[in-house]
Amino acid sequence: MEGLEQVRESQVLDVGSICGDNITFFARRIKRLYICDMFFHLSRDSRGILPPNQIWKHLDYPPHSFDGILLWNLIDYLNDSQVGRIAALCHDMLKPEGMVLASLAGKSMSGTVPCYFAIKDRFRLEINPKPEIGLSLHIRSNREVLELLSLFTPEKSYLYQNGIREYLLRNN
Repeated sequence: MEGLEQVRESQVLDVGSICGDNITFFARRIKRLYICDMFFHLSRDSRGILPPNQIWKHLDYPPHSFDGILLWNLIDYLNDSQVGRIAALCHDMLKPEGMVLASLAGKSMSGTVPCYFAIKDRFRLEINPKPEIGLSLHIRSNREVLELLSLFTPEKSYLYQNGIREYLLRNN
């Protein structure tokens, strides 16, 4: 976050569930926040509402548009080929040296209902259930995650007491 605040004209794309707390948090710290609720689109895609392969059209931003992309836990609900696709899209949409944030479920969270994250006071992440999206959770090992996101260089990773793993990755 500190890096984004230092970039005067920071532009960030949030592909997680729409959350007022997150919008407020980032609106106070960056120049522009773009929101594309991919959970909404994935849910529609899984129910056959979208034509095949149309889910990615929602991420048709020009190359090098963003200083940061918030993936949140999106890749927890994607199969490996979909993760590869979103990684490639993020790689293209990010500016050189841009950052990706991914917050993923740990093994202790298997079997839980789909959830989203909300940033609360003092940078505290709150996990909130969102069962209506109806997507399956794919828990992956750290090695699998880093392999799927190999277009990026890992900068930092964190393991929280609640089982959430957070990765901060830099665009190569």
